[in-house]
Amino acid sequence: MKVGIYKNCYNDETFQETNVHVINFDNRVNTSPNLWEYPPLFKLFEEKQYQQYDVCGVFSPKFELKTHVKFSAFHDWVQANPGYDFYHLNPFPLANTTFYNVWQEGEFWHRGLISYAQSLFDQCGLSCSIIDFPRGTSTYTSHCNYWVASPKFWESYIPLIKKLLDSAMKMESEQTGAIYHGGHVPHWVFVLERMVTTFIQELHPSFKILSYQYPESDFKSLAQSEREWGWYTIMKSGVDFVDQHYQDKAETRPLAKNLIRSLLEHSNAIVLSMDLSEQSRFYTK
Repeated sequence: MKVGIYKNCYNDETFQETNVHVINFDNRVNTSPNLWEYPPLFKLFEEKQYQQYDVCGVFSPKFELKTHVKFSAFHDWVQANPGYDFYHLNPFPLANTTFYNVWQEGEFWHRGLISYAQSLFDQCGLSCSIIDFPRGTSTYTSHCNYWVASPKFWESYIPLIKKLLDSAMKMESEQTGAIYHGGHVPHWVFVLERMVTTFIQELHPSFKILSYQYPESDFKSLAQSEREWGWYTIMKSGVDFVDQHYQDKAETRPLAKNLIRSLLEHSNAIVLSMDLSEQSRFYTK
């Protein structure tokens, strides 16, 4: 199987770093920095370079830092598991426990995201109700563009992303965006980073998916903060109970969603009430 892992090289330092399993994509002269990580994807698509591979994707240079997985290990994992349309790695596995799905997680961190995303979907003619979106699972949940996919997938997914982005640009004056890492980020950025999950779980579930699975022993090192590890530790047994007794059906989703949200609220109150020495009991990397 021919695997194409491109690295988005946005400066001289990242371009000079080489890896036998990675193809450096020269993005040092980026004429559309306002489009974040998407110009390399669009260029590969427009030039049909993705057709050279059985599966192909574009990764951040920070992939190894964020995932604790080497490029070589990801490449070898894909090679060892042929026959899928889409291979992905989600470096935030705890969020499957602490939030009902990627959209509920997004709304928690970026207020107004669901309303904005639904307006964008409606404008693009997507028949997807975000409020009714199903329970997130480790198979489908993805928070980053850490994926490689078949040409068939590219030819369905990338045109959709371009359509959403075009509509988002027209709506830009109407959106509020969010403050993220000290800067203003438009809401469409947070919408698009949840579109992989939306696409493979709800819009095109016929694609054959394989998700990289971290052992649970790695979860502590992958926690984003003491607070997240505290949430996970406190919530896990309750969320497991909800998942076991309220299977993912349309009629039970509202109750299951509210139960997980309540567990998060109570867990957050407990974590915030602890002093730092007590929090460290939950979070020792």
